[in-house]
Amino acid sequence: MIGRSDALCAWLSSRLTEYAALFGIVGASAAVLHEGAIAEAATGSVNLSSNVAATRESLFQIGSISKAFTATLVLQLVEQGRLGIDDFVRNHLTYFAVASEQVSESLTLRHLLTHTNGIDGEFFPDTGTDSDCIEKYVRACGSLGQLHQPGESTSYCNAAFVVLGALLEQVTAQSWDSLLRERLLAPLGLLHTTTDYAELPRFRVAVGHLLDPDAKRFAVSKRLHLPRGMGPTGATLHASAADLAEFGGLFLNGGRARSGAPVLSARSVSSSLVPQADWPTTKWTHMRMGLGWQLHSWGNRMVFGHDGATLGQASFLRVMPDANLVVALLTNGGPAKNLYHALYGDIFRQLAGVELPGTPQASTAACWDVRRAIGSYVNAMSRADVFVDGDQLKIKIVTPQFAGVLADQIWPLAPICDDACLIGDPGLRVQDILVFHHFDAADGRARYISLKNRDLLRVC
Repeated sequence: MIGRSDALCAWLSSRLTEYAALFGIVGASAAVLHEGAIAEAATGSVNLSSNVAATRESLFQIGSISKAFTATLVLQLVEQGRLGIDDFVRNHLTYFAVASEQVSESLTLRHLLTHTNGIDGEFFPDTGTDSDCIEKYVRACGSLGQLHQPGESTSYCNAAFVVLGALLEQVTAQSWDSLLRERLLAPLGLLHTTTDYAELPRFRVAVGHLLDPDAKRFAVSKRLHLPRGMGPTGATLHASAADLAEFGGLFLNGGRARSGAPVLSARSVSSSLVPQADWPTTKWTHMRMGLGWQLHSWGNRMVFGHDGATLGQASFLRVMPDANLVVALLTNGGPAKNLYHALYGDIFRQLAGVELPGTPQASTAACWDVRRAIGSYVNAMSRADVFVDGDQLKIKIVTPQFAGVLADQIWPLAPICDDACLIGDPGLRVQDILVFHHFDAADGRARYISLKNRDLLRVC
């Protein structure tokens, strides 16, 4: 069993370096906060073009883990009585609108925090870098349709957290970035975290790497950042692994920083971890949705956290309260999920005595009716075609918003039951699950697929 933090540092560095080399990860940084002591490690490069080494202080993009920061800011204002979780968005953000006026009037903060709003919100417009870029993003949402009605299903929605960011700005008359600095980064003492691109030269900063299909190797991504107006949902926040672990530790310590500074009440911490909604994948993954946090059950023990992905970077944060344990992992190229499963598997086995969930087994049933699944499905970001090639069911995924940056993908599908398949990416040790749901009574075909917890609507 691992003991003191210096021993943990050595062990963590060894495992991170070994697994990163095994899986071909460009660069990675990890931090473990356990029983009040922190261990850090780094390996690889932050930039293959300049051959700069990753260090423990290196900043990576944390992507959608930013949603947990935005949700925390919302909960702070709820504590102050300035917001209510079930307030209508329009009560505080009068210019908010999507294509449906009925939805625009009826959406609540809870719908946004829990991804139950139904908005077709995988929406990535570039609204510039000026101080009103978040407001401009929300004003551009007026054309967004609905994948489903609010509360009908749970579908990951990036736009929802930009709307929350704009709402915070409206209520406080401060920018989301300044709220983040004043209300979270400063009291937590996070000196290696920023959303300000002008500050990045002060740090050793990781850039994303994507696979060059011609050269068959990883290269710096042609685009380095998502649009700045998407900051509250995951575009701009850069952090070191240790800083990210410190943020997770806030939720172990009853809402107090390690210095003792109060940041969030213990009641708000508890309320954020109450399950609010199930995902279409919940019966296999046992992951549910809280108020900004993704809630897991590993061996009947509670774990919460969030993942993030930007252009060539991937991040993971997990918190296990009963083991007094936080683990953060940041990467900038390669099959990050393989590193996550191997490294976190070792850490949680050693420090918490629990095994990470694995992949469900594929079914050998010959009666799986492909007619219920085949078709074309779309949302604002992607198109997915489910088709039969010979005797193999497959999926082709295209992301027009990122043409020239993200390559098209074609994967085999392996049924695990009559409404779900494993996506057979041979590069991943633990496969993602594709769920077909809301079958039409008339023809028995799925109305939706849930791909990486994002609903796509069948169009043919």
